[in-house]
Amino acid sequence: MKNEKKSYHHGDLRNALIEAGICIINENGENALSMRKVAGACNVSAAAPYAHFESKEDLIVCMQTYVTEKFTNYLVDAKKEASSASEAMLALGHAYIRFFLENKQYFTFLFHQPCFTINLSSLDNAENFPPFLLFKDCILAYNQQMGKELSQDDLELDVISLWAHVHGIVSIASMKHVTWEKRWEDELINLVR
Repeated sequence: MKNEKKSYHHGDLRNALIEAGICIINENGENALSMRKVAGACNVSAAAPYAHFESKEDLIVCMQTYVTEKFTNYLVDAKKEASSASEAMLALGHAYIRFFLENKQYFTFLFHQPCFTINLSSLDNAENFPPFLLFKDCILAYNQQMGKELSQDDLELDVISLWAHVHGIVSIASMKHVTWEKRWEDELINLVR
């Protein structure tokens, strides 16, 4: 996606600055990001970003929080539609893929940042990546529904396996030189079952 300079007229400048920052990082890397460049991309004064962010580092943290919250809310909304734990797991898998197919810039940004972390051995840590915790809770609910009790090791493996499956599909779908005659969105039911 090419970074096109857009004139900022009204609305939510904070989010416009965040979106511009994501675009800059995706195109040119984190070292290319500056408060001045973000301001220029939104056609506002060089001082305008400082009304919303203390520094470039603060902007990057806010960018990660912004994308993570959008992604988490998307997954939570998809899960609400499910009437059983197995439906909830399918809904999460489909939503995970659909979110990033619709927002490829977020996938590139979120999972290629040096400050992004997931602790695969600490699933109960409330500080862990919220979408990852949603998968864990779904797997727990599913196994309770099925009358199974999982050890911590088995739970970790199930969460990693489920996450790797949907994340891998998005990774492949996002690759520039991978082609498929079918539309990923149309094949979600067949890819995640």
